[in-house]
Amino acid sequence: MKRIEALGGEVSNSNPTSLEDFFLSLKFNNPLYQNPEYIPTTTNRFKEPLFDLDSFIKENKSLLKTNVTELDKKIIDKYTSYQKGCIGQYKCDATLYTPLKYGTEDYKTTLDSYSFNKECLKELMLEVQNSKPEFVELFYTCQFLRNGRFEAVYYYICTSDKNHENPTVYTTNEDCYFCEIENEGPLNIFLNTLMTKEELLKIIKNRMENLLN
Repeated sequence: MKRIEALGGEVSNSNPTSLEDFFLSLKFNNPLYQNPEYIPTTTNRFKEPLFDLDSFIKENKSLLKTNVTELDKKIIDKYTSYQKGCIGQYKCDATLYTPLKYGTEDYKTTLDSYSFNKECLKELMLEVQNSKPEFVELFYTCQFLRNGRFEAVYYYICTSDKNHENPTVYTTNEDCYFCEIENEGPLNIFLNTLMTKEELLKIIKNRMENLLN
């Protein structure tokens, strides 16, 4: 909970009785970005997760020596507001996804989906000991890839996860939505890969200092 608050998250339900209740009431008033230190060198994603950072640094590097307060304000204004497009922002969605629950809209959509594959859920079903798991989509992000394509990625937790304090995060992408699912590890580890406002300020100003030295 402390990390969620540090990242700008708020939980509107003061007395949640389930994982579903807790995460469906989770809201972020700001987008998040992955810390470059946590992006594996083998990934297909660009190493730089902050959109248009080179241009921003060129336009504002003089403020690092003349007006740090104004620089901080410009960084916050640019990188903590939601923007359109595939620019690497992690956006909190917090919506319920019930692909295996008969009668729901998700169930109907799943039946018509060419990509959905129940077989890919077998390992997850064993992990959570539930033959019809339901999910909460926590985050969505869209990023440029090194091959010039875009990648939309969705981050989920399972509502029947046995670890209520620290559920596992699962990802799937737009091209193979729920026909391929990856285990991203515990929620606390995943949240530590995302930057707080303070960490964001520090990284950008460090980049500026390195360029000026």
